[in-house]
Amino acid sequence: MHLAVKLGNRELVDWLQAYNPSFLLLVDQKGGSLLHVAASEGYTELFMWLWSQASVDDWMDRWEDKTKKTPLELAAKKSGLEFFEKSGSEPE
Repeated sequence: MHLAVKLGNRELVDWLQAYNPSFLLLVDQKGGSLLHVAASEGYTELFMWLWSQASVDDWMDRWEDKTKKTPLELAAKKSGLEFFEKSGSEPE
């Protein structure tokens, strides 16, 4: 799942999520969530979609990767204030 997100392959992410919805909650060996990967790669639309999924709301504040950065911090660092503007909306 992490590789699918890293590659920005939304079709594969959708297929994997349909196969097993709990895949969305996976973290890698460094503690990075799928949101960390999408944010660090600059995939705004994929990031927003992952965020919108059930049981993912608390990812932003709770999960840190090995660098102690939350997905939101990575998104801000990667794209600055424009990260959420690209998608036309801000997360709720």
